Amino acid sequence: MRPSYLRQLAVEFQFKNLFPNIIAGLISGILTVIIEISLAALIFSGDLARFVSSGIGITLFSSFVIGIVVALTSSLRGSVGIGQDIPAAILAPVAAGIAASLSPAVTPEATYITVVAVIAVTSLVTGIGFLLMGIFRLGGLIRFIPYPVIGGFLAGTGWLLVKGSFGVMLAASLTFANLPHLFQAGVLVRWLPGLFFGSLLYLVVRRYNHFWIIPGLVIAAILGFYVVL
Repeated sequence: MRPSYLRQLAVEFQFKNLFPNIIAGLISGILTVIIEISLAALIFSGDLARFVSSGIGITLFSSFVIGIVVALTSSLRGSVGIGQDIPAAILAPVAAGIAASLSPAVTPEATYITVVAVIAVTSLVTGIGFLLMGIFRLGGLIRFIPYPVIGGFLAGTGWLLVKGSFGVMLAASLTFANLPHLFQAGVLVRWLPGLFFGSLLYLVVRRYNHFWIIPGLVIAAILGFYVVL
């Protein structure tokens, strides 16, 4: 370990810095666990829902590796890296497409392994691409991407996230054909609380800026769910 790391650790473990660091780590950990469980439920849904527990293990371990690498190698001190929602929104329909396209003779376990292999390969290729961009200092190329392309990409992934979240809450795909089905009494109770919580979180975060708002609301929602249940 380099001397600069040792000096930085000595500073961070001083009493005046230790408590804020513990709080920051606790909040980051809570959010990471909640986010990664949600992303696993988004990817491993439908025919792959039986493997969601294994998917949670994959997303949590991936965020652990990303966090360690970013913490030790990032040039921006204090950076926290976790698995992101945009790749998960893209991988979710890919996983569903793989599960639907395979032969009925293929076992569910083989389908799961195929999906995991696709996720691993795409992650590896993406990582190599980013590594090469960093080595050759090509990050400035992003400025040549037209703004409408970036806006369209973000809008498209946003729609995939909305569609995927409804799919998780309804245990069914969200399509224009089944929109009337959403407003039946037995179905409203599945997605309306999620929509209310998402809207509440959006409005509160826009109005107030405090590090406990997001984890506090999420924990309160989880506790409220089990109280009602």
